[in-house]
Amino acid sequence: MTTLNLDAGAAPGKPLGEIFPQAPELTAYTQRALQGETLSITLHLNERAFNAWYEPLRDADGSVRGATGVCIDVTEQHTLEAQMHRQQRLAAIGQLAGGIAHDFNNLLSTIIMYAALIQRVRRLPAEAVPLSQVIIDESHRAARLIRQILDFSRRSAMAVEPVDLRAFIQETFDILQKTLPENITLSLDIAPGEYVVNADPTRIQQVLMNLALNARDAMPDGGDLRVSLARVQTVHPNGLAERRFDAATLPPLAAGEWVRLTVTDTGVGMPEDVRAHLFEPFFTTKGAKGTGLGLAQVYGIVKQHGGEIEVETAPGRGTTFHIDLPAYHPESAREEPETTPAPFDLEGHGETLLLVEDEENVRRAALQSLETLGYRVMAAADGEAALNIYETAHNGKDIALVITDLVMPGMSGRELLQRLRQINPELRAVALTGHVLQEEAEVLRREGLAELVYKPLDLNMLARVVRRALQ
Repeated sequence: MTTLNLDAGAAPGKPLGEIFPQAPELTAYTQRALQGETLSITLHLNERAFNAWYEPLRDADGSVRGATGVCIDVTEQHTLEAQMHRQQRLAAIGQLAGGIAHDFNNLLSTIIMYAALIQRVRRLPAEAVPLSQVIIDESHRAARLIRQILDFSRRSAMAVEPVDLRAFIQETFDILQKTLPENITLSLDIAPGEYVVNADPTRIQQVLMNLALNARDAMPDGGDLRVSLARVQTVHPNGLAERRFDAATLPPLAAGEWVRLTVTDTGVGMPEDVRAHLFEPFFTTKGAKGTGLGLAQVYGIVKQHGGEIEVETAPGRGTTFHIDLPAYHPESAREEPETTPAPFDLEGHGETLLLVEDEENVRRAALQSLETLGYRVMAAADGEAALNIYETAHNGKDIALVITDLVMPGMSGRELLQRLRQINPELRAVALTGHVLQEEAEVLRREGLAELVYKPLDLNMLARVVRRALQ
């Protein structure tokens, strides 16, 4: 009775139409059962879902003398199924987006490197330099859009470190005060306590800025934007904690200590059909003004940090985003040795490099770029060809550095490096990639990789990386 918001004793002796005037179909189902029909249906009453069975009651001679109905509350089951389907849909979109981003980064690498090579041509017409610079700048803008896609698909590299969110958010709050229009009132609420998380500061700032700009767009006539921090301790006998928010958003938090960042606006809010697609890339309600990547990027960044994000919203009631990040524990941190980079020039001095890249245009552009910088370059289109070249060059002794793509058909870049290291344990290598998971990056570094370079490639970046690896 409590589930249906009925008082005890309110139902007996009353017709269904009087008890549930908002659901006239109940009377119709009962009438069908009284006519001898057996029914199995799903009902929705008072925002709850029920599986219902109606069956006629028969006398010994088979005549119908009544009907019985049984209802089972399946709201939580439907919620979990919706969560699962949403997660599967987002995972599938993320995989597709990651593959597209990889291909685009290869295209952008070719464009950026050839435009930089044009700028190095002697006796170049004066007007060609600014024109080629526009190509480079716009390509980098495109690369930033690709980074948003990679953030969503959780394939971006992160530079994580202990971050005090109290100080960090106060600094970002000062930026927001100068960025948002004057008709939006900002407030900051931080409860006493420590708010240290293991995070990439740049990515967390992107999360906060994206949410703030989204709130600004939801309050065209002004309103209130509130940012708050709180500590959350979750304990549950099954290892999960109950959430006090809408259960239809995301799964509950795992038991443990969390830092909760909450961003609340008093804007127009969102209906359910919008919220259901809120974190999908390219979904936008802003028309031509929006890319549909902002909240998708937020979702990916939070998930890549091992966190959870959920939304409370309704038309006319504003929107609240709750972001939970695992609290930082110093004893679990791995200290990185501090190194001071030695000064070096960016030009090569005739060293021999082995370049391995399966994309022909990227390979040609990188080869010409490295030769322009003063290196002797041997190129291979796959791992097997690279092995043959390395073994022929006096077991690699004539090759100062190997530069290889990680994602290649047949032999992967990582497998190639493992094979080359069997030939030469002192191998120096740089890896190129359009996307890589943080865990994979850590494994590659432990295996002796000197540098990991993320596409799209840039001539100056390539010059710095190669000189650093050689020294």
